[in-house]
Amino acid sequence: GGTALMSEQDATPETPKRSPNEPIIIPLRKPFMFGSRSVETLTVRPVKGKDMRRINKADGDAATTLKMASILTGEVAEVIDELQGEDLGEVLAAVNFFFVSIQETGLR
Repeated sequence: GGTALMSEQDATPETPKRSPNEPIIIPLRKPFMFGSRSVETLTVRPVKGKDMRRINKADGDAATTLKMASILTGEVAEVIDELQGEDLGEVLAAVNFFFVSIQETGLR
C-alpha cells in the first residue's frame, strides 16, 4: 500500500484547514525582541500579483522564499532572518502554501 493522504475531515486542531484567500497567523514558539518590539506572532497574507513582480527567480528557491516571507508578513528581512527552527519552518510552509494554491488554481 501507498501512503494515504490526510483528508480534510482528519485535520487535527493543530492544523486547521487553510484557505488560499485568508491570512495565516503563526504564534511563534520562540518569540524574540527586534529593537524595542517583541515579535510574538507573524501573519502571512495571501500572495498578490504585485508580490510576484517583486521576486527574481534567479535568486534561487531559498532566497526567493525568504524574500516572499518578508513581503507577505510585512516584516523587514532582518526579522525573518531571526526566525529559527519550527517557527522558520511554519512561516516558510505558509508562504509555500500560498504559492502551491496559485499553481493549483492556475492548472484547473
